[in-house]
Parts: sequence; structure tokens; C-alpha cells
Amino acid sequence: MEDLFDQVLRNIETYMDLTGPLLNYVTPFKLDSNQYAVLKLLYMLLSSDDFGTTMMVNNQRTTLMLFLQVLNSTTPHPHFLPSDWCTPTMAFNFTQIALESHDWTLSSSDRTLQFVYDFLQLGGPIANQIFSRFISGRLLDYVVKLRGDRDILYEGWLRVILGLFVSGVRRSDAAVAYLFELDNIFAVCAMFIIWKDVPSLRLLAQCCPDHPVWTECLQKLDTIPEHFELSPQRREQILSTVSDFRLLFEGGEPPIFNFWQTVNSPWRRLRQRHWNIGKELTGAGQV
Repeated sequence: MEDLFDQVLRNIETYMDLTGPLLNYVTPFKLDSNQYAVLKLLYMLLSSDDFGTTMMVNNQRTTLMLFLQVLNSTTPHPHFLPSDWCTPTMAFNFTQIALESHDWTLSSSDRTLQFVYDFLQLGGPIANQIFSRFISGRLLDYVVKLRGDRDILYEGWLRVILGLFVSGVRRSDAAVAYLFELDNIFAVCAMFIIWKDVPSLRLLAQCCPDHPVWTECLQKLDTIPEHFELSPQRREQILSTVSDFRLLFEGGEPPIFNFWQTVNSPWRRLRQRHWNIGKELTGAGQV
């Protein structure tokens, strides 16, 4: 029976076109009647009393991941789901099922980080748990310690997760205090500069622009190539992006940043979505 159920889940994954890379399904799409029925079926499985008892753990995780991927890629919101469908109890159960350990970090397995990404997109109580883990586990220590082209340039999950973290950080005093420790804000800013992630840099510049630590952080940005032990060939591009970021932060509009305002791309739509999620992450405003 478990083999049959496993095959059904694989068929659903194929039918919903969720077998490719992450960015294949981040652009919202409208479900047809059959896809809508599949999403409803997945929700019925997740909310059933038998979900956490009779189903194998691996199938529980697969069912949850398929549901999150479809839901996070769906617009408009499905009618059968109330806005508060994910209760604190469900959020707790989901994180227990999905994450390999309560002590997950930003260097955990790709599957765990994909759950982290999907949970952050979902917002509400489940995102609050992930957000709190960033602070209590001091997860940005991993970013602070990154060194070298190889370790930094191929961190695909880290890039999107950091973007979501920054999107929601202003809704929590504890998260703001943590992000704006000098080592943390410098490292996060440096990652976005190295990746040339313009939407995230713009978002970061709007994040507590009057915070006093910005002054020292902006002064340190010229040291990024040496501090993070990057190849000399990247130095010129990094310092150019640093100059553009400073100008943006000081109220100017560098050409490359202005260009991204007018690009109608999946990344732009995704960042707008992250911004909206950030407003909802913590409800009353505290983690």
C-alpha cells in the first residue's frame, strides 16, 4: 500500500509540473479545475486525523511539500482555504514532520531548506516559528563565516531564504536587533552585493535606513573582496555594485537599480510577493 501511495505522490508531482528547479514554480499561476481538485485532495490528507499516524514519514514530508509548492504558486487563494487555515497546532506539526531537526541551520540539506523556504512564503504561525529559529539559533553566523567563491556563489537556497528573512525583518524588534548587529548586516549586505541581487539590495536599503549601524556597515563594504576571500577577477564588479548601493542608500538612483524598477520579470513579482509576506509574518509585529 505504501508503494502505491508513493507512486500516486510521484504522479501528482509530475502532473502539477513540480519536478524541475525552484524558479519553475515561483511565478504564480491560476489552477484549472483538475489542479484545484489535486490541491484540495492534498489539503484533505494533511488535515486528516490519520496523517501523522498511519502514513510513513517520508510520504508525510512529500505530501506536505507538494501542498506547499502548489499553494505558494497559486493565485488567487483557493476558496476552500480560510485565511487562517494554518493554526499554531498545524504549524507545529508541519515543522515537526518537515524539518530533520529542531536545530536545523542554513547549512542543512536542500530538502530541509526547501521546506524553510516554503514555510516562509506561507506566512502566519508557521513562518513565525522559522523566523524565531533565525534569532534563537543565530543562523546568520553561517553567513558571517562564509568564505571563497565556491562556498558563496553556489548557495542558491541561501539566497532566496535570506531574501525572505529581510522581507519580514521589520515586523519584529528582535529580528531587527539581530540583523543589525554589525557582523550580520555586513555579511547579508555583502552576499546580496556578491550575487548582484538588486531587488534584495533595494529592499535592504529600505530596511530601517536610520539605524546607526548602517554608517559603519557602508564604510566596510569596500573590504568585501578581501574579507570574503573572493577571486581578484570579481573585485571590480563588486566595488562597482558597492558604489551603486551607497548611492541608492543615500537617496540616488544608480542606472542598474533604476533598470530593475521597470523589468517585468518573475524575480520582480516574487520580490513583491516577499514584501507582502513580510508584512504578514508576525501578525501583531513581534516574534
